[in-house]
Amino acid sequence: MKFTKHFALSTIDILVILMIIAILAILLLPEVQQGRTSARRDFFRSQIKQISLALHQYQADYGCLPPPVVKDEQGLALHSWRALLLPYFNSAHHLKDRRLDYHFNEPWNSPHNQELAIQNKDLYQLDWQPQNGPRRKSRLVAVIDDTTFWNESSQCRKLPDSENRGQQILLIEIPGSGINWNTPADITLDELLAWSRQDLFDDYGPLALFADGHIEWLSPQELQGDKLQRKLQRPSVSMVKGM
Repeated sequence: MKFTKHFALSTIDILVILMIIAILAILLLPEVQQGRTSARRDFFRSQIKQISLALHQYQADYGCLPPPVVKDEQGLALHSWRALLLPYFNSAHHLKDRRLDYHFNEPWNSPHNQELAIQNKDLYQLDWQPQNGPRRKSRLVAVIDDTTFWNESSQCRKLPDSENRGQQILLIEIPGSGINWNTPADITLDELLAWSRQDLFDDYGPLALFADGHIEWLSPQELQGDKLQRKLQRPSVSMVKGM
C-alpha cells in the first residue's frame, strides 16, 4: 500500500518564512543599492572620460579649447561649451543609442534644446543615492578665471603639452543640479574658492578631470583654497588670487 503524506503549513510557519524573507531582503538591499549607485557613478566617470577625449579632439580641430560661452553680436549667451562637445559624443559606445541632435541654429533654451538636455541629464550631471545619507546631485563645470583654462574672452586657451599637466584641473564636479547642462552657466574661481572656505562640498569629495585626461576624487585636504587654486591654474600662471 502506498501512502502519500500531506504537509500543511500553520500560520506560525508562514509567519516564520515571511520573517526570514524580510530579513534576507534587508541584508541584500544595501548591496543592491550599492550596485545601482556604482553603476551611476561608473557611467558618470565614463562620460567624463568621453568629455576629456572630446576636448582634446576639439582642440585638434580648432586649435583651442571651446569657449565657455558662445555669444551673439549683442553679447547674449547662445550656447555652452557642453553643447559644443556633443558632436564628438557620436563615436562613444555607451552613447550610441542616444538622441544628441542639438540645434545650434537655435538658442540654448529653445524647446528642442531644452528637451534634449532633459532627456540626457546624465551627460554632465550625476544623480545618485549613496548607501548612507541623503540623495546627492552634482554637475560638471568649468572654472572661469584669467588664470584657469577657461575665460569668457576670445583669447585662445590650450591643453598643455608639458609633463606636469597631470597636476592641472580642467573641469570639476560641484554639488547641485538645479539647472540643465545646456544653460551657459559655470562657476568663477572666486565663487569656487568661497565654496571651499565655507566647506560646501560633500564629504565624499568631487570628481576632477585633469588636463592629461585622468580623473580623480579630490579629498577634503585637496579642496583647501590654496591647494585647489594651484591645481586649477593653467601652466605658467603665478598665484594672483588672494585667499
